[in-house]
Amino acid sequence: MQSAPVVSDNGPPGSWVGIIGYHNFLKSFGRDVDKKAFLKSTLKRVAEFSNEPNLGVNDQTTLLDCSSMLRARGTVHRLIVTGHNVTHIISQSDIVRYVHEHINDPALEPIRNITIAASGLGQRKPTTLSSSDTVYHALTTMIQEKVNLNSFRHLLDHTNILLGEMPGYNRPKLRNPRREFQRI
Repeated sequence: MQSAPVVSDNGPPGSWVGIIGYHNFLKSFGRDVDKKAFLKSTLKRVAEFSNEPNLGVNDQTTLLDCSSMLRARGTVHRLIVTGHNVTHIISQSDIVRYVHEHINDPALEPIRNITIAASGLGQRKPTTLSSSDTVYHALTTMIQEKVNLNSFRHLLDHTNILLGEMPGYNRPKLRNPRREFQRI
């Protein structure tokens, strides 16, 4: 689970106020000077670091409409599916997974063989870090550059050589085990 809906303390049961995800914790942690105080922060305070608008859909919303909403906002990565209460969250990954599982359906034939170059994907230059940078510096850079923290997993050196990755924000799995991140 990468995110969870936050329900209102004051509203009707099940009413939602937003979504909290790993990226919100990382952004808040990166800006909080007192790391011990961070652990006592309320979710409301952590959510203040989200630039992601909260968008709700119902279970009859089409995948095309969901994709359009995710694309139009640019910073939205999840939609809250609601009825009378929060029932589900649909993410960009869910839509990609659905397309992958149904790629042989005749309706998806036009996109089956599109190349990355023809699609126009992958055109943005990545933000890079050095293997000797501290984790604190990395988090600060990601926040300042407004890097999507969900996709920022690859560690490159200044020449864009891939050194390793940070899957799930766990400990880095570097190709050169002698290099390690400095601790905060």
